[in-house]
Amino acid sequence: MLVIDLSTHGCGIQGDATSALRLGMILAIRLDDERPVQAIIRWIRGEVAGIEFFRPITADQSGWRALLADQSF
Repeated sequence: MLVIDLSTHGCGIQGDATSALRLGMILAIRLDDERPVQAIIRWIRGEVAGIEFFRPITADQSGWRALLADQSF
């Protein structure tokens, strides 16, 4: 899965595996060794799904913050 359109409150994910996702499904997204971010699937369109984080990304989540700053993914 590819993370797209990242914000502190959610993101999009894209890839073939979105066919296994369902609206309202709860999941955890992990970057490397960071603690997982709990989220819910809010929408699905083809191979892209919109994910809302239960809690916004915080300053101590350096991997997520680096992605937010980069936004070239």
